[in-house]
Amino acid sequence: MVTAAIWSENEYNLPKGHAYTVMDWDGKMLTIRNPWGTNRAPKPGGKQLRAVDKKTDPYRTGKFAMTLDEFYDVFSEICYEE
Repeated sequence: MVTAAIWSENEYNLPKGHAYTVMDWDGKMLTIRNPWGTNRAPKPGGKQLRAVDKKTDPYRTGKFAMTLDEFYDVFSEICYEE
């Protein structure tokens, strides 16, 4: 089990002070899920969340994909099970 938290404003308009589930890592992209099941739309000029696949709307399902660099730019904390 891996979770990650956001503590500051970000370009994707993801809520701060909130934890997310890291569901997968394929060596290039992380699949992340907002446990609220949805994500807010980006603010004007903000970055769009990347869909995990063609069937998944990141704003309706809460699941989205990020590169490791994007993840480091947005998330402040990571916790993992040993």
